Amino acid sequence: MIKNNTQISEKEGVAIQDNYLEVRKACKNCSKKDLLRLEDAFNYAKDEYADSRKESGELKIMHSLSVAHIVANEIGLRSSSVISAILHDIIDNPDQDIKIVNEKFGEDVATIVKGFKKLSMLHSHKVSFSIGKLQEALF
Repeated sequence: MIKNNTQISEKEGVAIQDNYLEVRKACKNCSKKDLLRLEDAFNYAKDEYADSRKESGELKIMHSLSVAHIVANEIGLRSSSVISAILHDIIDNPDQDIKIVNEKFGEDVATIVKGFKKLSMLHSHKVSFSIGKLQEALF
């Protein structure tokens, strides 16, 4: 994963922790064991994402925590889905990185993350294909 040269500000650090605690609170179906896995996923993602940002400038960890909050709070899915939401942007090298996710968080999480990556790749190919067709039509 490519890291940015920008530092995470103290304010951003506090917001990251607050958002994580909100996800934890929203995970109503989580056992103590699930909450430990959730914390492990958060710490792993925080280390992996570091100061990486999306094109919008949003920290990737903040985006992932927002997705995890929706999965836990609004959709009400269980811990494996919440953990997968936190890790959904973690994979840069699908073959290598998915093995690490599988080892650390289990096959269920790895399968969800891998599926998400395939969907996002399909979406980006569809967008590039559509842009290519538009360019052909215009020029």
